[in-house]
Amino acid sequence: ISHFIELLEEMRDLAVYTPVHELIQYILRKTGYGDYVRAIPGGAQRGANLHMLVEKAMEYRHVVRLKGGDISLLARTQEEVSYLKEKGIPYELISGISSCMAGPVAAGIPLTARGVCSGFHVLSAHGSHDGINDLPYDQIASSHDTWVLMMGLKHVQEIAAQLVKH
Repeated sequence: ISHFIELLEEMRDLAVYTPVHELIQYILRKTGYGDYVRAIPGGAQRGANLHMLVEKAMEYRHVVRLKGGDISLLARTQEEVSYLKEKGIPYELISGISSCMAGPVAAGIPLTARGVCSGFHVLSAHGSHDGINDLPYDQIASSHDTWVLMMGLKHVQEIAAQLVKH
């Protein structure tokens, strides 16, 4: 970790103008450490990810499992934490800003607005069964709150049609 922190300090000025993903790529190139693992649709990668976390933790003193946004929102954080605990691997969780909040802000859409809506809801449109049919369309259509549907791009046409229908 101290070597990683030293690299970050070296790049402090660069960090002001460089996207985080480019800084991380620079560090990975400079140190030679890093395994990129991405999700495979259908969850086939889950077991391999868990195994790799433990394997790398035993090989190195520290392992960073870098995930974007809020690591516990619509994620499998609990599965990973339980597995690490079971194997006796120490861990630390550091959350970021979820795209469910950052996305609307970047698009100029307030999640709450005085006199308009006082709350917001976040739902997965990618459920364990048929996520788009599990959505509470009646509640969404009749609510004054903001509703953020995550992972629904694949079914956006059907979701939009259901919302108009309700």
